[in-house]
Amino acid sequence: MNHRSFLKEIWILSWVTFGGSEVHFPIFLDRLVRRRRYLTTAELVELQSLCQCLPGATSTQMLVALAYRRGGTTLGYLTLLIWALPAICLMTALAASYYTFAETRSVVSLTRWIHPIMVAILFHASCLMGRRLLKTPTANVMTAIVALIAFAFPYVYVYPLLLVACGFFASRMNRHTQTAEPQPNIPVPWKNAWIWGTLIIVIPIIGHLTQSKMILLLENFYRNGSLIFGGGYAMVPFFFSEFVEQKKLLDATTFLSGFAFAQVLPGPIFSFSAYVGFFALPSVPIYQKIIAALLAATGTFMPGVFCTFLAVPAWTRLKKYAPVQAALKGIYAACTGLVLAISAWLFQPLSNEPAYYIALIIALLLLFGTRLSPIGLILIGLALGWIPITLP
Repeated sequence: MNHRSFLKEIWILSWVTFGGSEVHFPIFLDRLVRRRRYLTTAELVELQSLCQCLPGATSTQMLVALAYRRGGTTLGYLTLLIWALPAICLMTALAASYYTFAETRSVVSLTRWIHPIMVAILFHASCLMGRRLLKTPTANVMTAIVALIAFAFPYVYVYPLLLVACGFFASRMNRHTQTAEPQPNIPVPWKNAWIWGTLIIVIPIIGHLTQSKMILLLENFYRNGSLIFGGGYAMVPFFFSEFVEQKKLLDATTFLSGFAFAQVLPGPIFSFSAYVGFFALPSVPIYQKIIAALLAATGTFMPGVFCTFLAVPAWTRLKKYAPVQAALKGIYAACTGLVLAISAWLFQPLSNEPAYYIALIIALLLLFGTRLSPIGLILIGLALGWIPITLP
């Protein structure tokens, strides 16, 4: 197989794909299936189904899984690098620019409508996730309960507990409807499992022993990257809770501005982790902030890649195992509830100016009542930021 032409195609995709995995899918379908014939439509849908069940960035994992099937782990790592690096560099450069010019009038004006727009986008995303992932009344109830708990207790350790609890509860709830079947004999590439497990234990130990800010930062993002199910929007509750609400390393406007830009730049939305990582180390020289951004992105992307290498050989048998299917339904309900909770949390610090609430209502009407995409709405908000509107 010609891996050079495959990697060239990945490089092109890294510059022409915008938005989340739902937007990436038709582009993948056009370029990877119809033009290049690297796989069939059914196989692409199968990869998407697999990657939606794993923690991490869905689009990234789809490409890494395809590369793994074509050329093993080496091609998988090269694919990750070529696909994610442009977006990571763009987000790091954006963070550096925002850090340098954040207090200037032009930047403040440019991003002043982003906060209400992002609240609308996150609420709309939670509704879309619910429509796509929640198929039963029980799942809807679980989503509501998770949203209430996450809103009342916005702590980092609460979120993984909710994921585990919902997965366990859903699996137990469906145990009477599951047909008796033997546990599948799954071929597991234990090397990748050991790497993932070793790093999640060793990195925090080394960080606490050395008190190295860089290693502790890597541990923060590696842990979060191991827990994020549901794509880019599911990343927001974890990062916002830890870095805005608890550690107060970013304010809500800076955080939301970065996430907005992550959606209008090409490549995976998970590159937003580089932006957050840049601000996660205050009072250090800018070159250390750049290193922190790269470490944050590495920590966020790698768990999903390890899980992809682990899951691809096992998926054909594992996906038919009823307890796993039931548990995933609970995890999806929890992810939807978390996104709903964070949209409610972000609503609270909105300015008391009526114009911001009007902007929020207009954004919701456009998202729910038209075919305007979140990217289009963000671009409109940025354009309006240049208009000299004086708030009452």
